[in-house]
Amino acid sequence: MATGGRAMSGTATSGTAISGQAIWLAMLAAILLLIAGPARALDRDLALNQFHHRAWTAADGVPMETWTMAQTVDGLLWMGGRTA
Repeated sequence: MATGGRAMSGTATSGTAISGQAIWLAMLAAILLLIAGPARALDRDLALNQFHHRAWTAADGVPMETWTMAQTVDGLLWMGGRTA
């Protein structure tokens, strides 16, 4: 059927249509959630005071504004911040 010289298709277009990319991203997120393994968490049998915690300050050589942290395979921690 033609209206005003233009053919009309069977589907209506609207501003709320979901793009194909959004559908693929949603499907990918769903698949990743389904195949994800269990999360590792703290041991429930230990009390909070049984975990080791250490805070570093500028007196220890840590930058006052630490922007990034990295750990090497042998356990060393590298902390970086803005240089003055």
